[in-house]
Amino acid sequence: DQVVVATHYPLLDRSLFFARLEPVRSYCIAARINGEAPRGMSISAGGTTRSVRSHDEQLIVGGEGHATGARDATPERFERLEQFARDHWDVAEVTHRWSAQDPVSWDHLPVVGRYHPRSERLFVASGFHKWGLSTAGFAARIISDLIGGRDNPWAERFNPSRFGVRGVPKLAQMNAKVALDFF
Repeated sequence: DQVVVATHYPLLDRSLFFARLEPVRSYCIAARINGEAPRGMSISAGGTTRSVRSHDEQLIVGGEGHATGARDATPERFERLEQFARDHWDVAEVTHRWSAQDPVSWDHLPVVGRYHPRSERLFVASGFHKWGLSTAGFAARIISDLIGGRDNPWAERFNPSRFGVRGVPKLAQMNAKVALDFF
């Protein structure tokens, strides 16, 4: 039997994922707009990140990401998203506001593969950097190929054990920031 741990943060943390994944918070608003809501999903390129999509004729705008626990987690983040929506669409009413946390790896690539280098039956998929809808499919393919004994050209690139000496400074910086924000 094989087990795939495809959770937000990996459970059974034998591989110390808590120290290799940084929790990042982002914000969203939903708004009723006059006119037709945009179709599809889009994200800004360069500058301040904004993602836009729709659901049931409502506009959804996301962005304002920051490390969880940062002191600048303020209500103004929602206000900036609302202003962006009003600048680009005829907003009748903002109906919902929420935030989410997502784990991000030290190198900003998902961790997908064997839970531990010697694991034969335990696999992990996490660290999707807020892109779970688009990365879950390829993560499933990589893990399916590993379980089935098939080669996958992407398996090594997303291997949870890819952390090497080059990643030590980033990992130390990431964990030091968490400690400083705590105090």
